[in-house]
Amino acid sequence: MRPRIPFLALALGALLSTQAARADDEPDAVRPPDAAPRRAERPWLYADDATTPGQWQTLVGTRLTYSAGDRSVTRPFASNASTPGGLAEVNGEVGLLSTLSVAATGVMGLGDTLSGGMTAGLRFAPLADAKIPFRLVLGGGYLLERSAGNGMFFRVAATYDAGAFRFGGTFHGEHIFLPGRDSVDAMMILAANVKLGHIVRLGVEYVAQDLEGYVDREEAEGGVRHFLGPTSSFELLEKRLFVAFGPAVGLSYGSPKLVGRASVAYAF
Repeated sequence: MRPRIPFLALALGALLSTQAARADDEPDAVRPPDAAPRRAERPWLYADDATTPGQWQTLVGTRLTYSAGDRSVTRPFASNASTPGGLAEVNGEVGLLSTLSVAATGVMGLGDTLSGGMTAGLRFAPLADAKIPFRLVLGGGYLLERSAGNGMFFRVAATYDAGAFRFGGTFHGEHIFLPGRDSVDAMMILAANVKLGHIVRLGVEYVAQDLEGYVDREEAEGGVRHFLGPTSSFELLEKRLFVAFGPAVGLSYGSPKLVGRASVAYAF
């Protein structure tokens, strides 16, 4: 019986050596891979998503918007999402820190008037690293209208996830440094969607712009406007590519009769 003891010890040693060699050669087989880096998401058409790219990550996108309205307001950004006619937009965002990013947007009117405008500013996500279903982004910066008016804007965006459902809200305010303009132009967006499967979200978004018209009878843009519509969005390439589109209809006098928007965004 004694000769078996050295034999068993040698066999056990050889087995352990083989397993150690495999662990060195194939570390991913025995060690869990690192968690996927956090990226910004863009599941909405009008609401501002409360996510920012991770540090040194980038998100680029484009949007096309058409509004069958009859007002010639030249603000092409969130406080006036229903500018009459067509608008083409290009936007980009780069993460400076895990909670801070710099973002810029450029737009160009389509059709007879090919005037352009832009925004540039910072976005701060204080809860980006917290493992909770509530997210918040505070932002602000510089605004250049298509009519060459300069201004400043600020924005608050929040989202809450409840299982497959996501609820979002955005408040946007801005001031243009021109005579005769409102002291503040304000807009609110409420949104909700539900995730179906792994890539599809279906939802609805409500937009109310020029809210200052509720308290100012001399509101420069002619009063409050509302519109509402369904949205469809797709999260592709492991949440790197976001595609969204949908129509909307006006809900009040002076609102655009029809608004249509489509967007594409890619994170890398």
